[in-house]
Amino acid sequence: MASKDSRKAIAAVWEGVPVQRCTVNKHRNLLAHAPERLHEEVTADCKDMIYAATPAVIESRRKAFIRTWRLKCRAAAGSLEEAGDRLFTLHTVAEPVAQHQDHQRDRASARRVQAPDQDADDAAIS
Repeated sequence: MASKDSRKAIAAVWEGVPVQRCTVNKHRNLLAHAPERLHEEVTADCKDMIYAATPAVIESRRKAFIRTWRLKCRAAAGSLEEAGDRLFTLHTVAEPVAQHQDHQRDRASARRVQAPDQDADDAAIS
């Protein structure tokens, strides 16, 4: 999570830029608020939210987490509520997850592909 001072500094340079809280730190906070016997369940529910494909699915899972965990462990639910919308900022401004994964895969493939005559060109220069 960006500290209050960090958010002020970012806003001073890039007014209106969205800042996302750290999902790893929030996951750790959720675990810190829950009894150890519930850690696996908290982790599964947290990952379901964080890795959801669309903002609508994220919001649905976020509401379900809060509803469920208010009954099981009020402190964990409160911790997620405290994070607010800034926990999922990137999903509102970034391309959908599937498109991002396709893009990353394409970039990785492009780096592995080498021009067939590049070795010949390198040898000619030497």
